[in-house]
Amino acid sequence: MDEVMDIKAYVGCIIQGDIPPYPFKRATYWEDTEYRGMCTSRGMWALIDQTWTKELADIIGDRTCLEVMAGFGWLAKALKQHGVDVTATDDQSWAGNRHSAGTPFDFIENLDALSAIKKYADAEMLIMSWPPYDEDIACLVGKAWGNEKPIIYIGEGYGGCNATDEFHECFNIEEELDIPQWDGMHDYLQIGTYNPIVKEL
Repeated sequence: MDEVMDIKAYVGCIIQGDIPPYPFKRATYWEDTEYRGMCTSRGMWALIDQTWTKELADIIGDRTCLEVMAGFGWLAKALKQHGVDVTATDDQSWAGNRHSAGTPFDFIENLDALSAIKKYADAEMLIMSWPPYDEDIACLVGKAWGNEKPIIYIGEGYGGCNATDEFHECFNIEEELDIPQWDGMHDYLQIGTYNPIVKEL
């Protein structure tokens, strides 16, 4: 049986700025709600732990990665601990809202997503987690990145609360990895390429 943590211990790691070694054991709905708020207020949306991120690191191998919209940098920190060469960027446009209790890790470079893709055009893989569903930034990122190199997408799928439906229609999934998720959420980790739809005039 895979090892799990008590949810209080898991969140305790987050508060200390550490990557939890294992996912947490499912708690009651009310505990989930309380502790989820503690995590999201510190910029952790997808549930990051050392276990599944090691699987992702093995998939990435020695390929260089660029992460855009990295938030506080939890995923990048975990991947770095597993030896992945990842550059994490975020423009911190969310600073000052309820999801900013604390500060991003100091390796986060203050860059918006499109500027980051232009600056780090030599990166071999792109990571994008939890892009907003009410903006077209995920599509713009996909178009800027192109369809020759893979994107690691983390978030809800078609009709969910991440990225627009157009992004999901254009994202060609080649590989998936099961990851932990909050009760009621439907997070996916999908690796594929983005091929924009050519609309007829």
